[in-house]
Amino acid sequence: MSREQGDIRGHEVVGSDGEMIGTVSDVFYDDHVNGPKWLVVDPGLFRKERLVPIEGSYETDDGKLVVPYDKKWVTHGPAVSSDHYPDAASARRAEAHYHAKP
Repeated sequence: MSREQGDIRGHEVVGSDGEMIGTVSDVFYDDHVNGPKWLVVDPGLFRKERLVPIEGSYETDDGKLVVPYDKKWVTHGPAVSSDHYPDAASARRAEAHYHAKP
């Protein structure tokens, strides 16, 4: 993904299984690679937002973001705090869950 943060907020997120997961509510950048690293995905009412790596995702012609994980895997991933800022422990849990590069 090479789009700017403002461009992808609000876009629908679809899992590798084709199921709708939620919408992008925020994006976090990695200072080491100077690019986006994590999506914050809002699955809807009464559900906690989840961190999802942006690596391996792509945008469809109709503007949906497809992530390389199925819906069940994402919904069992680490939740994000209400301020959306992943602290070091949250980032480590997410990296372990998704086997993402630190």
